[in-house]
Order: sequence, then structure tokens, then C-alpha cells
Amino acid sequence: MFYSRPLRTKLVTLLLVVFTGSVFLPATTFAIGVSPGTLNLDDVLPGSRVPVRTTVTRFSAEEDEVISLTPTGELKDHIELPEGTVFTMKKGVHQLGITIYFNAGDLATGEYTSHVRIAQTKPSNNTDNTQKLAKRVRRTVDSAPVEPVQTGIPVGSAGSTNLSAAQLDINVHITNNVVSKWRVESVEIRDLEEDTPLVFTYNLENQGNSTIKPHKIKLSVTVKGDPDFLYQQEYTQEQLEFTKAFETGQYNLLTDLSPKKGLYYGLITFYDDEGNEVYTSQQLTFRVVEEGTLAQLAQITAVGFDREGEPALYQPGETVIAHSTLQNTGEAGLKSQGTFEIYKDGVRLEILKSNEAFLPIGQSADFEVTYSPAQPGTYTVKSYYIYGIKRTETLQADFKVAGLEEDTVLYLLIGGSFLLLLIIILFLLFRRKKSDPLMPLFCPWPPVSPIAPAPNTLALPVQQVVSAPTPVVTPAAPVPAPQPAETLISPPPAPQQIQPSQIPSSQTLPALPPTPETPIPPTPPVPPAA
Repeated sequence: MFYSRPLRTKLVTLLLVVFTGSVFLPATTFAIGVSPGTLNLDDVLPGSRVPVRTTVTRFSAEEDEVISLTPTGELKDHIELPEGTVFTMKKGVHQLGITIYFNAGDLATGEYTSHVRIAQTKPSNNTDNTQKLAKRVRRTVDSAPVEPVQTGIPVGSAGSTNLSAAQLDINVHITNNVVSKWRVESVEIRDLEEDTPLVFTYNLENQGNSTIKPHKIKLSVTVKGDPDFLYQQEYTQEQLEFTKAFETGQYNLLTDLSPKKGLYYGLITFYDDEGNEVYTSQQLTFRVVEEGTLAQLAQITAVGFDREGEPALYQPGETVIAHSTLQNTGEAGLKSQGTFEIYKDGVRLEILKSNEAFLPIGQSADFEVTYSPAQPGTYTVKSYYIYGIKRTETLQADFKVAGLEEDTVLYLLIGGSFLLLLIIILFLLFRRKKSDPLMPLFCPWPPVSPIAPAPNTLALPVQQVVSAPTPVVTPAAPVPAPQPAETLISPPPAPQQIQPSQIPSSQTLPALPPTPETPIPPTPPVPPAA
């Protein structure tokens, strides 16, 4: 069977396509891309810090992937990555927005180019196909740099941890001229309920290199079926917010109009500093329905204080500012006020209410109250919101007041009293020990001997009692007749006393020498009277 040359060429081409798809398709599941791939920053002033936002996209989201960001090029030192150089795309996530900042610093005026390489770092199980596909990319992309990368095409080399990469190109024009340029988009008036303030929203993109805000915004509202109804309101520059250079701001403006039920049309016009119309919206149609028709839904997102720390620390009597954030996630605007309950040791001390405010659709607002605690300790603030017949969940946070609590003071007094009593007891024991060295230190009373000592005895450490000898008196013997001359009688010597200092330190005392007996001279007879 023969085929013509054109037919054979088509068949060969088809077979090559099928073969290539079967070989390289598994590798493309690791593809990664970035959108937009090129960003042009015009009219950047020296010293400016410009945010650059882009979206990383991957083909497969079957598992977690680690993504790395690497600045390259002549301005790589001017690229800031506040979110880090490595992040993870979780399973099931195909797209992830990232923010990169370009810091102009002291660059001179001129044109510059920089790059950010975005790569997957999870090892590939198909390194052969990845390597072949990388070679194919190098052959087909003429303008590829030294490290050939293409949005959404894997270009990693075999055996490396780089599966695929994409490159974000940043072209920068540095100038000394101040440029004011902005545009308005996403102007909208949503449906609302009766007797609810009208709110309109808009986005303002600042394309210049300086902060700006509109000079004036004018609102006009009409109602269907009533040609005489016309409501107008203007917002001056003092009522509007600034938008930073190269950034986009989202704004909600509250009007003084609370319309009744009906179908309305709105027209919004923006003016620059010279009074020229910069933007005029198309006719905006919105409905005003009965109260309770639209779904109101809100959630409390945070509770905190005016000081950092966990818990925040205050002094007794200082003013504590507690605040919480409420976000309107429903289909209609709502009015609410924050409720703050103050607790200490599980006991509710006070209930505080914040000011009531209107919250437009999708908007968040902070509500706050003040409290001045007098007693030290840890306090708990529980906050929630009531809107209509609904109530948000309750969030809580703690703050601490420095100082000693009442229970702590009581415990310190008890402990101090016990310590003082112990010191007094020790002082008395040491004092007694000093006056009587033989007395044990911690004996509460002196030891008592089982035998009561005699009056002139001394208790010894070995309980040996030494008594002084008693003088022996012999009976009087007959004495001869007295002589004519008088005889002097000397008194007997006093018994020898033993002083405590004369007692030896050893436990056994030497025997005392016997006291010599002193004879008592006889008493001469008294002669009879003449």
C-alpha cells in the first residue's frame, strides 16, 4: 500500500505529535507560570518604593509545591521580598498572588531592567522528560537568556531540585519629574433596604509617582416613576483619602440619603484639581427593598488593646483602650455597636458599649471602649456585636495590671509574720546558749537530774555530784581545872568551799583532801561565887 508524498508527510507529523505528547505530557504537569510576566514602572522618583503585584500559576495542584523567588539582573539589590524568598503552594491551590517591592533608592535617572526568577523546588520523578523538554525550550526560544525560562514551561536540568521556572521582568524608568495620573474603576451602588444609608464604592488606581486624591466627587440619584425626585451630594477633597503612588485604593463613601422602597438610578462624576471631569460612571441601577429582605451577615475578626504584648501590661489607674473589628460579609449594610464585657477572676465587673456605626457591604470597622482598672491582676475582655436579631461569636483577649493582688498581699503578711517569729525564737535560743554554754541550742527547757542536788552541789556533765565534807565534832572530853589566867578561845575554821572555776574539765574529779579535825578546848568550870 503506497501513499503520496504529502499524505506520508502528514502521517509522519501526526505520529510525531502523538509520540511527543505521550513522552512530554507527564513533565508538563510540573509547569509553573507568572501573570503578568512583564511589568513596566514608568516615572519612578528616586527614593520611591513601588509595589509590584503578580500571580503565580501552576498546572498541577495535586500536592504541596515549594516556590522560590530569586532576584536577578542589574537591579537585584533593589528588589525586596517582604513575604520571604520561599513559600508553599498548598494542595489544591492553582494560583497565588504575591507582592514584590522595587526600591529605587539613589538610582540616577534612566532606564533599568530587573528580573525575578520564580521556580519550583520539589524534586521531579520524571527527570529524563524534564531534561529533554528543557533542551527543546532552549532550541525554540531565540530570545531566551542564559537561564532560559518561559512562563508555564518547565526548564529545570536533570538531577537538580528545580522542576520548572518562570521569570518576571520589571522595566523601570527613573525620572525627577512629578507626574500626577490616575484612573477610576469598579464604581458601584448595591441594593439596600429601606431607611438604610446609601453607600457607593469605587477603586482608584494611582498611576503617577506622587500621592493623589480627586478634587471633587459628585453624586446624582433619581428614582423611576418620579421625575421630580433628584438627590445630589458632593464630596470635597478634604473628605477624601489619599492614594499612594503606584497603588490602588478601594473606598466606600456614605451618603446622607436613606431612600424609600423603589428603583433608583445613580450617576457619579470625578474631577481633578483643575476642575476637569476625569471619570463619569454609566447609569448605575439599584433597588431599595423592605427591611429584612436582604441577608445581613457580619463577623468579628479581632480583639486587642492599644498596647503590644501578650498580655498587654498597664499600671493601676491607667486608661486601657480595648478595640475589636467587625466585618460586614452580608448582602446589605448594617448598623451595630461593639459590646465589651470586663472580667477578673471569672467575675464580670462591667459591660461597656461602643458608639453605634453603619457598616457598608464588605467593609470592616474598628470599635473601641476605654476602661481604667484600679486593682492589680489579670483581666479578660470579651467582645461581640448584635445587629438586627443576630449576634456574632464572642472573641476575648487578656490584659494585666501590674502590682500585688489582695491574695498575694495576705500570703506575704502570713509568711512575713512566720519568718519574724522564727527569727525571735532563734535569737532567744542563741542568747540562752551564750549565757549557758552547756545548754543544748534547740532544747526548749533545761535538763533535770533524777536526784535533786544538795544545796552546795554542782551538777556535772556526767551527772557526778561532789559534796563538801561536813565537819566532824567529837564529844567534849573532861578538861582539867582552869588556870587562873584567862585562856583565849579561837573560833573553828570555816568549811572549805569549792568554786565552779576550780572544777576540772574532765569527767572524773580527784578526791578532795580530808579536812583536819580541830579539837575544841574544854570550857573551864565557872568558880563558885564567894
